Amino acid sequence: MKLQDIIDRMEKEFEEIKQMMGVKRMPSYDIIEKEKELLVIIDLPGFSKKDVELEIGEDYVKVKASRERRKEGKYIVSERSYSFYRSISLPYKVDVDNAKAKMKNGVLEITLPIKRKAGKKIKIE
Repeated sequence: MKLQDIIDRMEKEFEEIKQMMGVKRMPSYDIIEKEKELLVIIDLPGFSKKDVELEIGEDYVKVKASRERRKEGKYIVSERSYSFYRSISLPYKVDVDNAKAKMKNGVLEITLPIKRKAGKKIKIE
């Protein structure tokens, strides 16, 4: 088991504990494998694309979002998220230079072409 797998499992369990205790949860995401690409979908309700920073590496996606709180009035209850950071490990290496992202109605969709390395034939001595 890779260290990142252990960290991911620990983060998931920690999020479940926080949810049981009523602590705010990070936005949900899906990773969908297509023939030649990965599609990462992240729910960001209440955030616009100007609120979101996105970093993509060969084997990760990092998303940071923040927005201003309303300044009028006094908060009686405050449960909405105003900022978050999430790092997502990818199951394959991706082509960072050809990645694309779009956001509509609070849903961020990131398309990541998968890097597939073909085997190399070598001469036997």
